[in-house]
Amino acid sequence: MISKIKYKGIIESAYILFLTAIFFLPLERIGSFAFGSMNIRLSQILVILIFIIYIFYSLYKKKFNINLPIPLFYYTLFLCVCLFSLYFARDRMRGVVVICFLAFMTVVPYMTVFVIDNKLKLQKTIKVLLSSAVVFSIFGLFQFVGGMFGLPNAITGLSERYDKLVLGFPRIQSTFIEPLYFANYLMVPIMVALFFLMKKVEKKKSWYFVLLFLLFIGVMVLTISKGAIASLAVVLVLIFIFQIRSIFSRTNIPYLLGIITFLVIVTGGMYAVLQSSIDFEKNYKKVYDVLTGGSITERQEAYDVALEAFNDNKLIGIGVGNFGPYFAGYPTSAPDYGWAIVNNQYLEILAELGLTGFMVFFIFILSIFYYSWKAYKKTKDLFLRTTLLALNFAFIGIMIQYLTFSTLYIMHIWVLIGLILATQQIVFKQSSKISN
Repeated sequence: MISKIKYKGIIESAYILFLTAIFFLPLERIGSFAFGSMNIRLSQILVILIFIIYIFYSLYKKKFNINLPIPLFYYTLFLCVCLFSLYFARDRMRGVVVICFLAFMTVVPYMTVFVIDNKLKLQKTIKVLLSSAVVFSIFGLFQFVGGMFGLPNAITGLSERYDKLVLGFPRIQSTFIEPLYFANYLMVPIMVALFFLMKKVEKKKSWYFVLLFLLFIGVMVLTISKGAIASLAVVLVLIFIFQIRSIFSRTNIPYLLGIITFLVIVTGGMYAVLQSSIDFEKNYKKVYDVLTGGSITERQEAYDVALEAFNDNKLIGIGVGNFGPYFAGYPTSAPDYGWAIVNNQYLEILAELGLTGFMVFFIFILSIFYYSWKAYKKTKDLFLRTTLLALNFAFIGIMIQYLTFSTLYIMHIWVLIGLILATQQIVFKQSSKISN
């Protein structure tokens, strides 16, 4: 009895740490600190603390309850491919560093599944995630308004390359390193708000989800992240195709009309304000480059080099983490601007890990969707089904956006994967109890 109470207390402590990590997940640039060449974030520290709690309690119990979801097994195989690729890497130290980051990402979803072991905890986690997104979105709006009125970057928190002087208006990044990462993060709360509205998970809060959806959409647009906005557009089209009955249900029509009306008014208002306050002739070329891809030449060069690297070793690639050194001609130290990336995750995997790594990674991604589909079929619970839909469509959006940038070890993406796997495990656990 005493051991059970202790176990519950430890799990609760770990869960509180996890909720704190979820809330402070956006603290990526602002709110983090440098340790050598690494940028350490509060959410990473908290996940490590949760992992230490898990290790020490398992040692105390003299038993490790390892519950490894099958998708994480495939990811472990992917890590094995990364290790094997080191044999072919010229810059092995760079490869080892990248593998350490990739291995740490395994801990994030594993600890998420460990901590979120029932529906109530999942519900609280979703609420904390939405609350956090609201706080950091409002901070993003403050950056935009403050930047437009000329507040210094020391107050708004904007980097110089994203302030008003560059384009004539700020590109908001909130607390993230770049606007594209903030926009990528927003994909999750956008999908949660949208699906919770469509499926009427909480009928009394329908207008609350409308406001959240509009807030997150508006903030994403103000990041001016082409990849995120394009991927969101594709996901919304997919939702329209596969969820058309939910969208145009009788109860959703007023909300749909309200959203459309609001967007038309805000778009017109923003256009009028920007037109009156921005010298479009002066900033036209800069804005055009951002919106249409002024860096197309640079990206094309990176794509060509990635394909060249892939052709050097189609089976296993040039070695994990070695695209940057390969691109730079294998210098003795990293360039001042940092290592180059492909800006296409799939091409980067092909270049560094060849067809072997690409296929294992592809199986890993497919397995997440496959077990989500199995879980969706197994439960009739409205909250669990809706959460599965929202999180998986957010994951689709992120996978689409990976066509335009390439960094695998991004904390919020692995938290999303963890939430998907945790939801799957809760459903499977419930269905096994019913069958027994």
